[in-house]
Amino acid sequence: MASRSETFSPTIASTTRALFLIATIKDLKSTYHVRFSYQGRKFRRSLNTDKREEADNLVHLIEYTLGQLASGRLAVPPDVEPGDFILSGGLLQPPQPVAAAPTTTLRSAISEYKANRFTVSELASSLSSASLTLVLNFVTVAPQTNATTAPHSR
Repeated sequence: MASRSETFSPTIASTTRALFLIATIKDLKSTYHVRFSYQGRKFRRSLNTDKREEADNLVHLIEYTLGQLASGRLAVPPDVEPGDFILSGGLLQPPQPVAAAPTTTLRSAISEYKANRFTVSELASSLSSASLTLVLNFVTVAPQTNATTAPHSR
């Protein structure tokens, strides 16, 4: 049975120099990993698969991307980590800036509350008569009796 750890090394020849694009694949804890280098930096990434055929296809994609980068047909965008860009097959784009949420002050929150609150008459016009009776009974407060003026029984 063949070992699950193999080295793939396609060669791209140019008129001035030969570039060796090497990506190795390893089976670590039932998940395949790849190692490659770009511009003198070494990268090790998980391929997030336990299937050999899928891992081989991803390695070929990585090697193709390395070849595109070496030939100048592809460039790593600014603000993108080269290892992740290569692993994505050259598709990873920089994150889009997130618009800052508008700052809410207490004064603006109170103004918005006052502008959007319902009055009893507005509420009454939007409710059915049964609901209106319930709301008015709830809103209406019975006058409180004063303990000093209440009649006492002796």
